[in-house]
Amino acid sequence: MHIIHLLKPRRGCGDDCRENKETYSTMLKICEREEEGWLDDGEIKRFPRHDLYIINKLWVQYSEGKFGFSVQQRIWQAKKDCKRFAYKVGWVASLANNEWVKYEEYTFSLDAPKGHFPSQKC
Repeated sequence: MHIIHLLKPRRGCGDDCRENKETYSTMLKICEREEEGWLDDGEIKRFPRHDLYIINKLWVQYSEGKFGFSVQQRIWQAKKDCKRFAYKVGWVASLANNEWVKYEEYTFSLDAPKGHFPSQKC
């Protein structure tokens, strides 16, 4: 099945952020890791570039440039620290006490911090 048909994009995130869940599910399908439910470093490094490009393009396009792997990459390059990156994209509530935001408490809208999605948490 073609990746664009798997993601079926729509504008913005809904209450359950279907797009984020579909992205992760699609990535698992592409890597044939649905049973495991996660990707390791090897699968991430071997992930087909064309599929990654399409996933990123859809996120950037339908979020008006707020979300996508390329957005996250720019933030990472500026921070180069996992905790500071996670704080900047809204996954960590406080740097002082390393308090990670629960997935259910994510902001599932275009009001979320830049780079908030996609996220591996689902």
